[in-house]
Amino acid sequence: MISGLKNIWLVLLAAIVAAHTFILTKLIFFPYPEFFVYPYLTNNGLLPYKQILDQHFPGLMFFPVNLGNLGMQDAQDARLWSAGIVVLIHILLFFIGRKIFNSEKKALLGNLIFLVWQPFFEGWVLWIDSFLPLFLLPAFYFSYLAREKGWPKYLLLAGLFFGIALLFKQVVFPLAALVAVALYIKRRKLVEVVWFGVALAPLPLLMVAYFWKIGVFQDFWYWTITYNLTVFADYGMKAPFASGVVRVVAVFGMVFFSWFHKQRSLAFWITLFLLGSLAAAYSRFDFVHFQPALPFVVLGTVLALDWLWKNTRTRFIVGVYIAGIIFFLSIFYRGHLGEEVLFFDETTHLVAEKIMEETNHGEHIFIYGPSPHLYQMSGTLPAGDIYIQQFSWFLMVSEDLILTSLKTDSPDLVVADRTMSVDGQNLVEFSPKINSYLLENYITIDIIGNTEFLNKK
Repeated sequence: MISGLKNIWLVLLAAIVAAHTFILTKLIFFPYPEFFVYPYLTNNGLLPYKQILDQHFPGLMFFPVNLGNLGMQDAQDARLWSAGIVVLIHILLFFIGRKIFNSEKKALLGNLIFLVWQPFFEGWVLWIDSFLPLFLLPAFYFSYLAREKGWPKYLLLAGLFFGIALLFKQVVFPLAALVAVALYIKRRKLVEVVWFGVALAPLPLLMVAYFWKIGVFQDFWYWTITYNLTVFADYGMKAPFASGVVRVVAVFGMVFFSWFHKQRSLAFWITLFLLGSLAAAYSRFDFVHFQPALPFVVLGTVLALDWLWKNTRTRFIVGVYIAGIIFFLSIFYRGHLGEEVLFFDETTHLVAEKIMEETNHGEHIFIYGPSPHLYQMSGTLPAGDIYIQQFSWFLMVSEDLILTSLKTDSPDLVVADRTMSVDGQNLVEFSPKINSYLLENYITIDIIGNTEFLNKK
């Protein structure tokens, strides 16, 4: 009988997971171009941070093992990765939820809530933040057990998963520091915090050693630390917008009621991870950056709904919550159902085919404006073996370097889209030196849409 009930819960979980993955196939899809161009350039010998100029920690983009040689070559591959991540998060939520709630029903409710909100918070986007729950959920579970029991194996496992997460995004560090402080305050045993740190450190240290070995550590430090704290902090931030704040508060705010639940220690740990994970959304207010915090919203909401439903005077809040789900999702699905894959549209494929007609495999060209993964799609390389995302906050510190590499290499083909804008700023306005050089030295030979193909005069 007990075995049969367990099988029923697993069948229901499988049904929720299947529904979720099916929904994602019916939504527009946005795999970030960086996931294609960065591994491609790395696998073709360009050095991260010295030749591939970027502000992110390496994750699966800049190591010898990366998304490129793990099989992500096009939009279809990216969809499979996105679906796979979601499936794994569901599995983690169920088994962790079952352990901490001691209830399959509550664990399944968590999966249902994740199904509701994951697509809404730009679950149709594949970015670094999409990967973080795979590591933060185990880190949460093992650190919670360590807080309650203090066993070394839990501290080591929590630290290990934090170390993996840190390879993907530096904003994981503040959360790890919060956890270390909270562990010490709860247990007053410095040796346990040391165990936690000992387990967290090896992978980040290996990362540092690797970049030191290939001669890019100073560049790595500049882009991921110095640049982020100075130029990007001043010019690259994206401020919150009113309707977005309302949606975040409405969904995340449910966790407040979890503090009235009898499992207050668990509510505290969930809230700690939720708030710490919000660091991912600090710099740019896009919903995809809330994905790392979403699993903890889910777990906190399960506790909140349990408490609200058991108190007859607060049951109406559950009704309000369900009404909010219907309202928000009705708007969301009207605007996001479709087959469009951003940056993999018909025009982009036509441009890639045209580049291949005009060049030899491995030839150096310069892409000015169009999607940067055209290098990967066409089998070409950037002029001077120097690459950077053409955003204003990047080019304000690297335009001269890019211009020098363009002049030195003097590629036969330039692919330009001067209409491209980022955050309302036109490309030509924030890279005038590059544009002037192209106007003086290149002539348009063909046009596809807004994309010009330029040859040397």
